Amino acid sequence: MSTAALWEQYGNTSLEYYAEKNISRKLNYNNAVEKCSSYGGVLAQVTSELVQAFLETIIPLQQNQSRIYWIGASRNNTNSSWTWQDNANLSYSNWATNESHPTAIDLGYEENCAEIRSANMYQWYSSACDEKYGFVCQRQKAISTTTASMIQNVTTSTGTTKEATSEPTPTVLSLFTTVPNNTFPSGTTTPGTLPQARGLSNNLFTIIYILVALFVLVVICVVLIVVQRRKRRRRKRVFVTEALHQSTRERESLGVPTLKALTNETDNGSDISTSENLEKPHK
Repeated sequence: MSTAALWEQYGNTSLEYYAEKNISRKLNYNNAVEKCSSYGGVLAQVTSELVQAFLETIIPLQQNQSRIYWIGASRNNTNSSWTWQDNANLSYSNWATNESHPTAIDLGYEENCAEIRSANMYQWYSSACDEKYGFVCQRQKAISTTTASMIQNVTTSTGTTKEATSEPTPTVLSLFTTVPNNTFPSGTTTPGTLPQARGLSNNLFTIIYILVALFVLVVICVVLIVVQRRKRRRRKRVFVTEALHQSTRERESLGVPTLKALTNETDNGSDISTSENLEKPHK
């Protein structure tokens, strides 16, 4: 069966991975290297926690499938360092306890090839290279016919040529995975920091937040203005009342009839004249 449909793209990068899950297709380390090479790739190079997490999504836990997989880390002997197939040192590792440095004296045989075990929290273990396990390959994603047709020399009106390239299409996984630029070997395409849709959403939330903050600020300013006006009106009323009282006290102290006294006298005069009219006999 062709493996073309079984390769999983890593985010929106140009890397893709394939895990051989069929128990009947287990291989030793060297044969696994050759098989990945026949696919145009190498055994998986786990260069970061993000790559590790991605491999955990494609390596199964089922009992009826292989749960131990070769990865690309190996060493020449027990006294040498672990490297990837391109001889690069390991910048990231996920070894189980005491698994990165077993010696032939401890074991009675050498374990110079690395494998990952899904049944043991996807930790790395060193094994004898002639053991037969499943394996994980990685390779650069093949360019489709459509994409290849877009990467061609375009003749301009001046007669010069320029190369037209297309941006990688984001995948579903890329919406949830952000990969640092330094986690990929040279020559690979690194993904962007955030999808465009997420950036637009963040900008929209920022604008809404600013508008709400401005609205709240305007409401606070209006409330403060209304309170200040009411205070001024109250102070003005108190001032006028006190001024009237002061004027009344000064008139009384000087013997000048006040408006209240005049009003009382007028009321008294009216009462007297009314009573006199009532006492006069009718002619």
